[in-house]
Amino acid sequence: MLASFHPPSRADPSVAQSILSVIATSIMTVVSIVFAILLMTLTLASMQFSPRILISFVRDRGTQWTLGIFLGTFCYCMAALPAARAVLPADDIARLELRLAALRLNESIK
Repeated sequence: MLASFHPPSRADPSVAQSILSVIATSIMTVVSIVFAILLMTLTLASMQFSPRILISFVRDRGTQWTLGIFLGTFCYCMAALPAARAVLPADDIARLELRLAALRLNESIK
């Protein structure tokens, strides 16, 4: 997937900005919806069974790793936005940012 990824326009920084904004927005939407539903479900289950369900969910390494990947992708896209806004003589930076964002997005989806 990444070997065939080419930014649509290397001369227009607004394209890179749009792609990074879409990735950041979609990742934050996924994180918000999924973790809100999970925490609501676990809260209801902990009221009926045991409050240790919530504690074990928060301490679970898989949960922490997943949340870290999603939030890392979001933070990377937000940090790369100012560089995408600037008109730089070298287009390699914008292409590198978009490829890294696509890689992080691909990593988040797996």
